[in-house]
Amino acid sequence: MRLIFTILLIGLFKAEGQMVINASAPYRPTLTGIVLDDYTGAAAAYSMRRLRSSYTGNAIRIRKDTTGQPEQDIGFLSNGDLDTGAIKTFLNARSGFVVTWYDQVGNIREGGFNNNVTQTTQANQPRIALNGVIERDNGKPCIVFDGSNDRFSVAVSATGSLERRVITDDNFSVFGVASGALVSGRAIVGQHSGVTGRINFLATDVSGSDKVRLFFNNGTSYSVTSTTVAFNSIQKLLYSEMNGSGTSHVRVNDGNAEGTLNNQTLTPANIRFQIGSEGDGTTNFFNGKAQEFLLYQPNQSANLNAIRTNINNYYGIY
Repeated sequence: MRLIFTILLIGLFKAEGQMVINASAPYRPTLTGIVLDDYTGAAAAYSMRRLRSSYTGNAIRIRKDTTGQPEQDIGFLSNGDLDTGAIKTFLNARSGFVVTWYDQVGNIREGGFNNNVTQTTQANQPRIALNGVIERDNGKPCIVFDGSNDRFSVAVSATGSLERRVITDDNFSVFGVASGALVSGRAIVGQHSGVTGRINFLATDVSGSDKVRLFFNNGTSYSVTSTTVAFNSIQKLLYSEMNGSGTSHVRVNDGNAEGTLNNQTLTPANIRFQIGSEGDGTTNFFNGKAQEFLLYQPNQSANLNAIRTNINNYYGIY
């Protein structure tokens, strides 16, 4: 079947009879937050924006601080932003807390477990809204961790014996958008299985200085600490990386520090992925605000600047 398309051209004629056509490019709506479309291979991704255009799930599950303690999933608007209107309607001027932060990648660990991070203990759930007012950092919604007991972790089996790592070897990149108080040695994102089996991908410096560090302990402690740019109560873009050959990097915004962690092995036994504290969930709680964490395996050093640009363009960090 032959299709005939008729194009209507509207133009202006000059005095000498020439036609000038006024044309414009076709309208294509722009979806914000498509970093996972362009840079695939993420191990897990948690955000206040939609990170993959085909993702149809929710961003977070929240609890209303009121009689009955009802819960509700919160998704995204068509432009990829968090549906803050749905949060306000559900809370009805009450405070809200996050029960689950959904992984937008969808990988499944051993035993059929996903990488959603959750907190079932109400007293340990970080806050999304106070008296109906949504928490924000640099104008965009955020999750507030109190530095005392707030944290998320991946689900585990009843015996706790199944795989609980999101990152399984020493070749990874972790991106974060967060701000925080200058409190010594607080884990922002980490995996933990005791004193000699832990890695903090992003943590505050143990000296109490305004730095971020990548910390590893498998019997001996190793760490690399950021330079140049302070980590403080102003929103920052954070990054840590190991390349599988011992070299590691830590960045705050566009500052960079490089060091060697000597080909470390991430212990599989009992190690547990956490956001907001070290993996045992009893110490080193993060005191600050968080909006996004992207975890890649293997590392994304080749795409580092492009991914950082995507994140910075959305959040307007620096």
